[in-house]
Amino acid sequence: MQQNYQNIAVINYSYYLYPDKTNTVFQMLINCTDSPTSEWTEKKLSAAKDSFGLIEDVSLPKVNDKMTDEDIDLLADESFENIMLIFDETDEMSKPQAVFLDEELALDIRIRERLEAIEIHCIGFEEI
Repeated sequence: MQQNYQNIAVINYSYYLYPDKTNTVFQMLINCTDSPTSEWTEKKLSAAKDSFGLIEDVSLPKVNDKMTDEDIDLLADESFENIMLIFDETDEMSKPQAVFLDEELALDIRIRERLEAIEIHCIGFEEI
């Protein structure tokens, strides 16, 4: 049974970002993969926009073979905080409910663990 992640894999963007005073709720997908949306095919980009609305690219740092587990953990902490900075909860922003990450990269796995610990759903390539 295939789950519909459309309703899970979005975040609500409060109306103050778009000051039309209509209290409109916007949907958004945070893309943290090595493939920024500028490199997506028109078909993939259109499908993602249809499903998720706005798409925000967040670049993650590169991990090299000389990095220790501790180094990667530090990068994961910094990356997690950068993702969370998109949403300023002091201005009544919702925390992100989903983030698009690579499922096989060490850094992405650690970021996923941090996000899921605060109940933010992470999606992989098969879900776009």
